[in-house]
Amino acid sequence: MGNNFIIENNQDKIEDERIYVINMKTNPYRFKHMKKNLDNINVINWNLFEAINGPKLKYDNCKQIIDKEYYDKAFNEKKRESQVSHSKGSIGCFMSHYGIWEKIIQDNNYNWFIIMEDDISIPKDFHQKVLKIIKDTNFGNNQDVGYISLGYIGNLDIKSAYPKEFYKLHLNTYYSKFVNGKELIYNLNGKGSILMNKEFTGAGCYLISKDFAKKLVEKVKKYRGNIQLDSWLSCLRSRGYPIWHTSSPIVNLSLIYIKSDIKHTVVK
Repeated sequence: MGNNFIIENNQDKIEDERIYVINMKTNPYRFKHMKKNLDNINVINWNLFEAINGPKLKYDNCKQIIDKEYYDKAFNEKKRESQVSHSKGSIGCFMSHYGIWEKIIQDNNYNWFIIMEDDISIPKDFHQKVLKIIKDTNFGNNQDVGYISLGYIGNLDIKSAYPKEFYKLHLNTYYSKFVNGKELIYNLNGKGSILMNKEFTGAGCYLISKDFAKKLVEKVKKYRGNIQLDSWLSCLRSRGYPIWHTSSPIVNLSLIYIKSDIKHTVVK
């Protein structure tokens, strides 16, 4: 349990075992892409989680995360009701992340983890940037920060969203809440993340604490996840759950993989 709760002052690398990568077994090309990215930052013994193929799911295999009504709509209707509605693939995506949350809450060695989908690109200074976030937010031991998205699609228009003094103070921070002026930030927006991507939270790559993963699992068991994962997380964020973005993406979504096969797998 050496590094469970304390980041050593001289630590310059995240432990490999904290990192989970979701990859569809039928897509070895993306596996190689992620392996190369992780090799480049000296992460070797990471955890591979085989993505769940949504279109092949029977209801009994996913009823813990979705009500039958929404499952039937995803499988039987030709067109989704809205962009947040589940598709066959997005049910598998939700199940894949949920499966990792269940695993990490059983982990007795660490209290925070990084979950990655297989369509991201990782910069060489990944360790440095993420460890700074961990240290500055006391991540894993801070109930006010349970989830931090490290990459997302779209533009964060900080200037138009927040007053000038806030923009000046926080433009260059890696995260949004724990720098200076915590009260000011809470007064500006008491609903969750103060750096919003059009009110949208991504799940392509994120930090998650063990305690928060447990809360998400409990939430799903009680209320189900009847909309796509990104939208479900965004709803939680808007209701005050401690879900955050970095002020600029640390990882990038690889444009060549813009349509994640975890979400968009179709039956041939």
